Amino acid sequence: VRRAGAGGLGLAALVGGVGWAGSEMVRARALSQVRPGPAPGPSVRVEEVVDDGLLLTQSMGAPRDLESPLTLGVEGRSGYGQLVGIAERAGPAARRRYVHLCGERPGRHDELLIDLSAFPDSKQAVGVAAQPLDIETELGPVRALHLPGHRNEWAILVHGRIAMPYREPLRMLRPFVHRGHPALIVSYRNAAGAHKAQGGISRFGLDEWTDISAAITTARSRGARSVILGGLSMGGGIAMAATERHDDPFEIAGLVLDSPVLDLWSTIDAGAGRILRGGPILRRGLLGCTKPIARTRFGLDWGALDHTQRADSLSAPTLLIHGSADRVSPVEVSDALAAARPDLVTYRRTPGIDHLRSWNASPASYEEAVTSFLEQISP
Repeated sequence: VRRAGAGGLGLAALVGGVGWAGSEMVRARALSQVRPGPAPGPSVRVEEVVDDGLLLTQSMGAPRDLESPLTLGVEGRSGYGQLVGIAERAGPAARRRYVHLCGERPGRHDELLIDLSAFPDSKQAVGVAAQPLDIETELGPVRALHLPGHRNEWAILVHGRIAMPYREPLRMLRPFVHRGHPALIVSYRNAAGAHKAQGGISRFGLDEWTDISAAITTARSRGARSVILGGLSMGGGIAMAATERHDDPFEIAGLVLDSPVLDLWSTIDAGAGRILRGGPILRRGLLGCTKPIARTRFGLDWGALDHTQRADSLSAPTLLIHGSADRVSPVEVSDALAAARPDLVTYRRTPGIDHLRSWNASPASYEEAVTSFLEQISP
């Protein structure tokens, strides 16, 4: 009996230790808000400036975005431009057509940072300079950017985790501004420049929704009758949480979600599959030990973070854009939401596209889809 008891205690200690280590991995890789520096993305080196293009080599270990036909922002020390069109291989380098937007043009041997946001600011994205505006949240004021418009349905755009808060939503901005929707580009607790809470841990909407609710209140105080929420990645999950929990859900006229994290645990599972060796059995065992400990340590209600489980509560028309090759937020979760609510969800599943790259793959198609959706819900 003593041996059995000792064995049981040893097994419990082992399971607890494995679960604690797994929860620490969850904290570091999924929940901590890594505050970015002046610009995101891997770096590229300009080998030659040729005609209207650049001959570039990319840093080791970086995503292969440079060699794809994606539209990408590139930022130097004092200038910004875009890489467009199809890449042409030239030995270890790739030639991309370059469109200069602002500041100094890049020169030979310059180091540039790749930026999926593709624009440095709203002036370059839509021709309108955004003005700063403070949103009063329960933690204090949080800076937002405001763009004017003549309609009384405002757009509130929410960035994802580990993003430049006021850049990432710029790709989504043009259809709203061109149709006359006033827009707020907002941030939330623990993001870069915002208030710190819960030890800097992201909670994927469980708390952050109140910051978006505060933005809705600000829009209403300035004349908005309703809002359309746009969310990218984690921002999509936060927008969904705000839709479910805001005091007056009828103020939310629609949702535009790009690569949203609609089930945090599925996202963690997918991430574990990329970094763990040993096959699915080992992964399931580790995650089985991790899930309850992470819930206790970080106060995560996994059910509340799975928006597909509450698809029946979705009340706003929703445009859902998700790449089929998303390595961060599994596209199958969006598939499930679209299948559960075909009455409300307009689904654009972009084939072969990775996380948050649907605009970069085809800006015109992306903006056409958003514009068409806006015309349906706000004629």
